[in-house]
Amino acid sequence: MTLAVDELGASLDDIQAQQLRLRRIQDTSGAGTKPGVSTKTAADEDNDDAEHSSVVEMLGLAIAEARDVLLSQQEGCKGLQLIFDDVLEAQRIEQGRLRLRDEVVDVTRVLDSIVATFHRTAES
Repeated sequence: MTLAVDELGASLDDIQAQQLRLRRIQDTSGAGTKPGVSTKTAADEDNDDAEHSSVVEMLGLAIAEARDVLLSQQEGCKGLQLIFDDVLEAQRIEQGRLRLRDEVVDVTRVLDSIVATFHRTAES
């Protein structure tokens, strides 16, 4: 879990660095010129467009990577929550405080869910 947090921090640092670089490019692109007058050549414009495109692409990749890390962490948290709930339930059973209640259950849906869970586990 710590590795994933470190990766996320590194990704966010990359995003911030790229945003700063993009701001600098934007700030310097108009520096020292009169409004409406451009001193850039077509090659300079193309180079700036290519740099901007690469920065945007890198930001997109970093954001996608950060999203993947967060989704992975979310799944890990859900698993920990299930374990925690099981421990609390076991404690209630040991203390005689577990309350049972009748509930209508769709057995087919429950069994399908169990089969799907263990089928994925068996395949990996």
